[in-house]
Amino acid sequence: MGLAFNSVEQLNPPFVLVDERVLTLPQTDELSVSNHHLTFVYCLEGSCRMRFSKGDWFAFKPGDIVISPPDSHRDLMRHERAATSLYALRILLDIGSIREPSKESQPETDFRNFVEHHSLAPIHCPDGIDARINQFIAQLRSEAEKREIGYRHAVQSCATQIVLQTIRSSIQILLADGSKQKRSRSLSLVERCREYISSSYQECGLKLGTIAWHLGVSEEYLARLFKKLTGQTVFEYLRQQRLEEAKRLLIGSKSTIAQIASQCGFASASYFTRSFQKEIGLTPSDYRTNRVGKLAPLQSNPLVWTENKLASGYAKKR
Repeated sequence: MGLAFNSVEQLNPPFVLVDERVLTLPQTDELSVSNHHLTFVYCLEGSCRMRFSKGDWFAFKPGDIVISPPDSHRDLMRHERAATSLYALRILLDIGSIREPSKESQPETDFRNFVEHHSLAPIHCPDGIDARINQFIAQLRSEAEKREIGYRHAVQSCATQIVLQTIRSSIQILLADGSKQKRSRSLSLVERCREYISSSYQECGLKLGTIAWHLGVSEEYLARLFKKLTGQTVFEYLRQQRLEEAKRLLIGSKSTIAQIASQCGFASASYFTRSFQKEIGLTPSDYRTNRVGKLAPLQSNPLVWTENKLASGYAKKR
């Protein structure tokens, strides 16, 4: 089916394998490729049609990159009158099963967490191999061919830079896509983000990473898209929802300030008080006193009394 060369294994985690592969494409049938690991594929020569998990077909050509998450698959089909082989660089990483990030996850200090966090969904990066990635590919190939002392460290260093630059490019491609279909998906994503916050704002310490993971996108993409389409940051919207609920509870319940702070996801009563006063201009206690005082005359429910009185008068007329 294909020939692998310049293969380098026994790398430090999360890297499993780096190799170059010439893949022979069948004349007519589709070729299905399954991924047990997170796989980055860089097309160097040849072209084909490709799709992720029975999705839409797209052209995979020299300069393109695809990112396939663990336990996924992609189908390849030969272009009519195109070459029968595909030459590509592969980088395989073991990041385990995709899972919700824990409090201990540190994407900016732990490379495995970083890759896991930004590789939740299949991605196609047309013309993603820029000059910088191409330079690191050339260095990687040279180290893999010469195999001088320390070559595995050098290969892993190059692979790290290639993956890092690829993830940065994939984020930029998603942000730069201004098509109507993409905008529709973007608006849908923002709405889903709002819905998730509305159902989870009570959680103290709710993080952008957790929200992004549930939506299947990166933190950076969600933060920039939400700000672009709403004019608010995700945390400004989260704080707004918490304060709106706090105002409702201050007026409509007998809960203490500390209880309301906890129910609305604030870390402490003092932090709640500071946030509330900064946004509303009153402390929670003053807001409650002010608002409940204004509502006091309505507690006899004059609307019900008027309706009952009208009903009584109507009965007498009859």
